[in-house]
Amino acid sequence: QMPPKAKILHDISCVVVDVGETMSEEEVDEAKHTADWIISRKIFTNSRDELRLIVTGSAEKSGDIDRPQVIVQGEEFLTARFDMLRYLDREVKQGGEKSTITKAMLEAIEKIKEESDTRPDIDGRQIVLISNGVSGYDASRGDIDEIVREVKNLGIDVVVIGVNREIVRDGFTVEMVNRLEKETEATVMTFTEALHGISHFVRPTKAKRATPFTLEISPEIKIPVKSYVKTKHNPKGNAVKFVHPDGDNGDVIRERVYVQVNEVGGEDMEGEGEEKKWTGKGVEVVQVEKEKLKKGFKFGMTDISLFDDELKEYNGSEFKTGKCLQLVQMTKKSELNRSHLIGGETRIFLLDEKASDSCSSFFNSLARTCEDEDTALVVRYAYNTASSPHLLALFPYKEDSGNMAFAGVRLAFYEDVRLFQFPPLEDPASKPTSHQLRLVDDLIDGMQLSEADGTEIDSETILQPAYQRICSAARERALNREREMEEEDGGEKYLETLRPNKELLKRISATIEEMKNEERGFQLMKKEKVKRPRIEIVPVSIDDLLEEIEKNRIAEMTSQIEQKMEMKPVKKSKDKFMEKALKMATREDIYSLRVTVDSVLDASPEDDDSFFPRVHSMLGYMREGARDNLLKGLFDEILVDLRESYPEFALWMGDQPNQVLPFNGSQVDFWNELKDIKPNV
Repeated sequence: QMPPKAKILHDISCVVVDVGETMSEEEVDEAKHTADWIISRKIFTNSRDELRLIVTGSAEKSGDIDRPQVIVQGEEFLTARFDMLRYLDREVKQGGEKSTITKAMLEAIEKIKEESDTRPDIDGRQIVLISNGVSGYDASRGDIDEIVREVKNLGIDVVVIGVNREIVRDGFTVEMVNRLEKETEATVMTFTEALHGISHFVRPTKAKRATPFTLEISPEIKIPVKSYVKTKHNPKGNAVKFVHPDGDNGDVIRERVYVQVNEVGGEDMEGEGEEKKWTGKGVEVVQVEKEKLKKGFKFGMTDISLFDDELKEYNGSEFKTGKCLQLVQMTKKSELNRSHLIGGETRIFLLDEKASDSCSSFFNSLARTCEDEDTALVVRYAYNTASSPHLLALFPYKEDSGNMAFAGVRLAFYEDVRLFQFPPLEDPASKPTSHQLRLVDDLIDGMQLSEADGTEIDSETILQPAYQRICSAARERALNREREMEEEDGGEKYLETLRPNKELLKRISATIEEMKNEERGFQLMKKEKVKRPRIEIVPVSIDDLLEEIEKNRIAEMTSQIEQKMEMKPVKKSKDKFMEKALKMATREDIYSLRVTVDSVLDASPEDDDSFFPRVHSMLGYMREGARDNLLKGLFDEILVDLRESYPEFALWMGDQPNQVLPFNGSQVDFWNELKDIKPNV
């Protein structure tokens, strides 16, 4: 028998907004802005909380004789939706009469009480009052007594936003707020304090899911632990899920289709059958089922096809050792190469709460000792039986709760590391003076983060600009409002949390001025920010556009022909590289040329081999200039590293008739070694 499903509980809340005549125009905007953010955050977090919007002091009047100044939006409690934002933006206008805060609070209490009496799934209750606290029209101490009494009886959490009691000290509203704060522990804050904390979007919260593991120290010592994903790379925060991409708002399912292109004889044909299509003379396109795809590897110049049972020997269960968390070794943290830490997530490992006292003592002793000794664990890790094993570095630390834990970060394998070789920096002019060292030391002290100065940086408070911007754009589009193009700042407001703190900049201003002194500091170039002019593209007709493109093409061809006829000499930069390559004499000479080759390959756009012929010529000059055995050996190492680091260039070089080959080793298929099969599908 299946266990009964857990009942999903909901919180309900009423947002009371004051827009009466006692509110200034600026305060009305702040009140509406605060309510907008409260609702927007619930929308973008997919919150199950249900709410109702109550407005007092607006130009609109209700049909209630006792409370004409109180407007309740909607007929029932609902989850946050854009209709509420549209109502707040378009319908709520400041009226010319005083608002009745106490009447609006009583209305909110009645709505919450009615909902609580009819629904058993209510968990929490809340009222958010947004007002400057000046209004007290038609209020009495009897109303205040009733409000405080009902808030206590129903267990309602009250949050008051906008009341500045340093300015507003008297009145029924302030008296009500003071009693609610004293007797019900209500939260009271100003507009500035509230907007500072809520004026940004947050990601939907996910349930905490633990994965059980057994930390195996040795076959005889095994500790039960639980793993949680602490941090995970989240591009754009997964803010948008694209649905209904077609015009009729129908769901579209993406399906991958494999086709095989064959060259055949025959005349042009438009189509034949359901599976074949003729797209041109002598070309046949045939759809191939996924099960019939050829799989295998490329060894040298030979394609080796494998059957399913043979493929399992290469990529089957023999390479997957099952779920594990096994200690390989312990090492000092300083011995771990920082550049070898990879992975898009960090896992934390805590002791299982069901572990015995002996296991608990051992785990805590291990974590504390490793932390004291500045030591990390290197373990073999596999998430489940279908995962291939890899290495994790476990760093000990103490959680805020006081529990000891390990943070796991993935370590690179040999195949994951790009073996760059950099020339040594031995320029005497670059050696810093004692005064320059002192300036840098002052810079470090000035930029040092300090919680006491309010400059402590915390990842939990740094907002992801892409996520904030895309959520803001989605909200504006849903409200059918024209989105500001941010022409003035270019979206700079989303980057505020990624800039140096103003307090830090003030602290180091004197040091920066000394560093700019060319005599005793550093000769630093000032980068001038050039503002690009905005260019408006005037729509033109298609015929005019095609005519202009054709004219430009003819002019370009004419220019190329004239250049060939003039027989212009090769660029000086190419002559300079050739001259250096032919005069190589030391290890530093060949390494400096290797850096130039890497720069050209790194600048090559993806799927663009226009830079490869230039690199081909450069390698040819380097091979010609490598005369002694030392340079020949270094040149061979450079070719091997280029083949591994730039596979696109290796594929291109392997197809050239005049390949640049190493001095030693195999001269056949050097650039084609270890190349994977790419089936013609």
